[in-house]
Amino acid sequence: MIGIVVSSHGNLAEGVLDSLGMIMGVPENVKAVCLKNNLGIEEFNKQLFKTLNEVKSNDGVLILTDLQSGTPYNSSVYFSTSKLFDFEIEIIAGLNLGMLLEVCAQRDFSNLESLKSIALNAGRQSVNSFEKILDIDEQEEEL
Repeated sequence: MIGIVVSSHGNLAEGVLDSLGMIMGVPENVKAVCLKNNLGIEEFNKQLFKTLNEVKSNDGVLILTDLQSGTPYNSSVYFSTSKLFDFEIEIIAGLNLGMLLEVCAQRDFSNLESLKSIALNAGRQSVNSFEKILDIDEQEEEL
């Protein structure tokens, strides 16, 4: 089973995991790592390293971060390109709940590369704007 790490500035990652648990239950092998104000980058990196070891899998690990080029993303890139792990690590920036829900629902049926694609597509599809559509009765009243 592919391991999943959700990483963010502040409590976003923990909050998204809490929301995920409300909707589909607490999934196996999914962990959050948060960069908080009182936590330096060195300590954050230690926590990320520890968490990657907790979710490690021969199938790989997918890291979902909140913001490209932020510390959680940059640290994830560092670990994914280092020789510290014997499993593949993929990273996606732009974390949202729709993305995480779809990733957790599809990971038992996907390899790491396809799960990365699923995450990207789900993330894009879950960002939209409300468009008011008039129902037939309202349209007839306007005529």
